[in-house]
Amino acid sequence: MDWIKIVTSILNHRKIKIIRQSPEGDSCVLLWFLLLLEAGKSNRGGFLMITEGRPYTEQTISMVTDIALPTVQLGMGLFRGLGMVGVTCEGVFYIKNWTKYQSEDRLERARAKNRERQQRFREKHRVSLGLLPPPKDHNVIITEGGNVTSRRRGEKRRQEKKEKGVQGDESPSTVASQEWELAKASLQSSICPSDFKLWIEPLLCIRDGPIIELVGPDPFFCSWIKENYLGQIQDALPTNQVRLVIGQPS
Repeated sequence: MDWIKIVTSILNHRKIKIIRQSPEGDSCVLLWFLLLLEAGKSNRGGFLMITEGRPYTEQTISMVTDIALPTVQLGMGLFRGLGMVGVTCEGVFYIKNWTKYQSEDRLERARAKNRERQQRFREKHRVSLGLLPPPKDHNVIITEGGNVTSRRRGEKRRQEKKEKGVQGDESPSTVASQEWELAKASLQSSICPSDFKLWIEPLLCIRDGPIIELVGPDPFFCSWIKENYLGQIQDALPTNQVRLVIGQPS
């Protein structure tokens, strides 16, 4: 992201005023603006990431912003207490209400992509029920081994299903939904509530023969699931053949 949106009255916001009246207040306000810029550069939906698999720590924030570590620690404590910054159970910082700081045109593009994603998912669901012919588009797939591939979903897949004898009274989507709900109930007891809501709840589940596909919104999301939760998901499902699918065309 090249730029973020900040309203001109931000210095009059009650939270900013509270921060400015705190010890090292002006430095903490500067830190807040620098965090917004870093989140924009990361372009990970408000998550503060150096690279895809490496999140910012208070130490690296201090290094990047040139603000003393004690001040960074003080500021991060203030931001968390005021509900401006959140942290996952894995210790990853993220900007809360990140969409407030995104540009309107970028938000509209994101909304359009989300609508397209939902439409593709609904079409795929209807294909699995046999109500539509298979689409001719491509999906990017992150396999269990982490390899990224693209393949056409068309007549070949239908033929493979037929040859494997994937038949039954219940539709694949119904079976997958039931399996995923049971798996989520199991996962909820082992994953902290905030992380469960952030990472597990958004996943959509589709049964593809012996393989269960979990559909995530973007490449970063799927990569994070693979790195941090795929093992637990496999243990919770009746099959360990799990494929993470990005809900966007390649």
